[in-house]
Amino acid sequence: MGSSIDLGKRLRDYYKIDLLTNKRANSYIHRAILAHGYLNFTLKILEYCDRGDTFTREQYYLDLLKPEYNIPKLAGFYSGYKHPDEVRKQMSESKKGEKNSFYGKSHTEEVKALMSTARKNRLTQPKPGLQVEVIDLETNVTTVYDSVRKPADALNSDIKTILRREKNGITKPYKIGIL
Repeated sequence: MGSSIDLGKRLRDYYKIDLLTNKRANSYIHRAILAHGYLNFTLKILEYCDRGDTFTREQYYLDLLKPEYNIPKLAGFYSGYKHPDEVRKQMSESKKGEKNSFYGKSHTEEVKALMSTARKNRLTQPKPGLQVEVIDLETNVTTVYDSVRKPADALNSDIKTILRREKNGITKPYKIGIL
């Protein structure tokens, strides 16, 4: 249970394979999904509300439903949470010195040269954006964009959706609902 301003991102994050299998993203809900399988879980939007009411409504549902996978029992518990300075210092030092997997190692001269060339190429030869053509089916007007971000912004869509359609060669119309 939780409140979210970007529901799409919130829902996608629960089902991202890389987040589920990432050792650092070791949340209670991710471990449960891995242990019991996707089919044993359901995500539901209980209520849409104004941004100012999110914590009040979340607390209402926490009290009513008492969800098993909610560790904090107070709505907004982690909202704006900052670790104490001592904990932040411990986290930053956890990858220093011998605890760092690259400790005592160095890149070979060959690898250093490859990294240098790649860095120079990125700076001097910027990669052109993917050209995207969008046809408005109502007006039959075609607009050509020189990057993926521009049509995503224009269509109020997600860049990943456009890239996925392009990668998979999907040519059927992509209907956008205007709210």
